[in-house]
Order: sequence, then structure tokens, then C-alpha cells
Amino acid sequence: MTSRHCHSIRCKARREYRQASSTSSTENASSGQSSQSAGLGQDTSSSDVSEDPACDSGDLYGAMGGVLTACSHTEQGAAAPQAGAAGMAASPPASPGRRPPRRCRRRRSRKAAAAPPPPQAYAISIREGFVVKECASNFPTVFAWAQRGACGLVVNSFKPTRLPLLAPPPRLSVCGERILHTPNAGGSSVWSEVFSIEVLRCLLGAKLERTEMEIQYGWRSRITDYSAMFQGSVMGVSVTRAMKYKGVFTAEDAEYLLTKKLRGVLESTHSVITAHAWKRQILHMWTEKAYMVDVIQETYQRLPPELRADTLVVLTLADQEGCRAIFYNNASL
Repeated sequence: MTSRHCHSIRCKARREYRQASSTSSTENASSGQSSQSAGLGQDTSSSDVSEDPACDSGDLYGAMGGVLTACSHTEQGAAAPQAGAAGMAASPPASPGRRPPRRCRRRRSRKAAAAPPPPQAYAISIREGFVVKECASNFPTVFAWAQRGACGLVVNSFKPTRLPLLAPPPRLSVCGERILHTPNAGGSSVWSEVFSIEVLRCLLGAKLERTEMEIQYGWRSRITDYSAMFQGSVMGVSVTRAMKYKGVFTAEDAEYLLTKKLRGVLESTHSVITAHAWKRQILHMWTEKAYMVDVIQETYQRLPPELRADTLVVLTLADQEGCRAIFYNNASL
């Protein structure tokens, strides 16, 4: 607070003090009482007011609040608040018809700034030739599926560390090599199944149990791509690819693909023989574009509960240029 500001406040308080003193002097003279101000020991009929801030700081404090206490601190240090408190206690009460002056300054309420959202945590698994990135928020979903058989959907990403991905092929685990060199039921999904077991090894520590042609069924039905061991239990894994060669992958495409694959998961689970049976399944979906992840997630939430059952859907985003070999089974891409 500047000295000019303190001086203007002090002058205003003195004028109010003189008015209050003259009113009190008139009332006291008519009743024959003494005209001395209570607690100050000065004659209020005089027009001169003491220049000592310690003397009038009590009235300043009562009229203008804590601002003048700060002014007294500026001029005479720590002794002024004590004098101000004493003056306030000894000052005469205000007249009934007079409104007390408002505080010259109001304390502004400051809203606490909103805390920034916590940074997202990820688990990253690095292998020769590729990196798998998993969001830590997926862990409760996977845990609920493993312990209670609760359905759910989790998302991760697959990124090659060299281009092209399959020229030459990266060093695979024993499980990946086994799927690569074992005949399957046909089709162009060899590399998607090979890298599927590699991703599940990174995320869950899964180990290959039986390949597609090694699993036997009690009757003709849909089949599962492979089975794997996870936490001492066998689980079935079906692998599919969400892609569209021309056009945009729509919600209708996602609903058709999810419905077809989830029904196949339930059918193969019921038809597998007891010796090769599993407790629950994973539907592993490779997605070619980032926008497809949102489309599949929204469509999955609208599916009936009996279709989702106890299947865990794992969406792996592989939108890098070198990942086209996974979708089109072509080593030159």
C-alpha cells in the first residue's frame, strides 16, 4: 500500500471521527455529562486530532477494517495492531441511525484450480522386430475375466521396429515357430495367428497348448485357431482381422464381424472334446485403422449379454505401414 493511499484513507477516517465526536459532544452537553471521549482521554470538541497513528488507528480499524491495520504496520511496525485492538475495544458505540461503513476491500474467493488428469500408464513389451503397448487400465478387465469369467474388451497396439516386418521375419518364440510351421485349416491367416500368440505371450504370458489342426471336436462345428495355457488353465483363442479393402469400416461391418466370431467361439467351446476342452476363450481382433477401434468398442457395448458371454475381446491396433503383412498374409508388404 502506497503512502498516498494511506494518507487518503486516514483523512477520510478523520472526517468521520470529527462527525462522530461532534454528535457525541452535542448529546453529552445537553445531558450535562462530560464531553471527553471514552477510552481516548482527549477533548472531542477540539477540531484537532492527534497525528499519532497509534492514537486513531482504533477508529480506523473499526471504520475501514483490516486495511488500516496494514497501513499502521507500514509506518510503525508490530506495535500498531496492538494499539488498534485497544482503540477498538475502547471506542464509543455507533449511533443507532447510522449504518456502519462498508469495508473498502473484500476478500476475493479463489476457486481451486482443477487438478490435471493423471497421466495414463502403459506396459510396454519389446521383442526383436516389434513392440507391444498395453494400457494399465486394461488389467482389472483381464483379471475379472481370468478369475470370474466376466466378459470385456481391451485395447493394445502392435508396432514393428523395422520395415518391412517380414523381410526377413523377426525372431519368433517357440510358440510362434510352431504355429508357423504346422499346417492349419487353410486360408490366409497364418501370420495373424503367429503374431497373435506372440502378443498374448507379451500381455498374458500365455503358452501354446494345441494348434488349429491338433484340437479335436465331438461333432462338426466352428473351430478355434489354437489353445493356450494361461495361469494353469487352458483357454481357446480365435483370431480375426478387422479391415476393409475399399470403403469405410462401419458399425454394420463391426456388428457382423463380432456376431459371427462370438457365435463361433461359443459353438466351438461346446463341441470340443473333453480332453482338449478349455474354460473360456479369447477373441483376438487385429484392427487395421485407428478409427476402427472406436467403432468396434461402441458396437460391442450394444451386443446382447448372451453373445458376449465369458469371452474376452482383445483389440490390437496395427496401423503402421509394415503391419499390412499381418492382414494380407504377404511377406513383401
